[in-house]
Amino acid sequence: MLVEPLRRYDTPKYPNFEGTVQHPEILQTIPHRWRHNSWVFFSLSTVVWFCTGCPWGGGFATHGIPPSEAEMLAIINSEARTAGIVFKGDTLTLPNVSLPLHFSTPHHTDTLCPSSPIGLNMDGFDSTHSIAYEFVAWEDLDAWNRLVSIEAYQSLMMRQTAEALQTQLRADHPELKIGVFHEPNYQGSDTLNIRQQVQSFIAWIRSQGVM
Repeated sequence: MLVEPLRRYDTPKYPNFEGTVQHPEILQTIPHRWRHNSWVFFSLSTVVWFCTGCPWGGGFATHGIPPSEAEMLAIINSEARTAGIVFKGDTLTLPNVSLPLHFSTPHHTDTLCPSSPIGLNMDGFDSTHSIAYEFVAWEDLDAWNRLVSIEAYQSLMMRQTAEALQTQLRADHPELKIGVFHEPNYQGSDTLNIRQQVQSFIAWIRSQGVM
């Protein structure tokens, strides 16, 4: 057997998170030598379910390990690119934003408690079209909770806070088209998944004659 060096060797390309979410079927083809390995099947079936059935991706489910904030931002940016919107992070800070924090009491009373003004660093900004967005994660609520003095038995309400923040930012900055998205509820109640939120925002932008 004659052994010769390769004259050209292409760098292997492996599917990333975003590509797998877009095409989960790529995980359904595995090498023959793996097909009788129960651990491999368990791992791959979990990933396939995660990409096709989770509330923040394409479908809906009530359990599972949520993606990181960076992965959800990647989903938002990917969905926006399909509409010709190119977001860049850490390029726009809105000054003196008083966060409209909504709290829920044990009796399910919705209590509004504005925070002290802060500089809000938007998660994405398209300077060409003057479009910006903020993504509200559970970690954000934990941090924002420390900005106000309120009874410990009250908890921040994700969707209500995100929607109120969006309304406020649009009123305060009419020169921008602003969307505020929120992390889905892991129990699947009272929320839209990430892609639906972005698609709704894009439809609103188009209704404003921007795109």
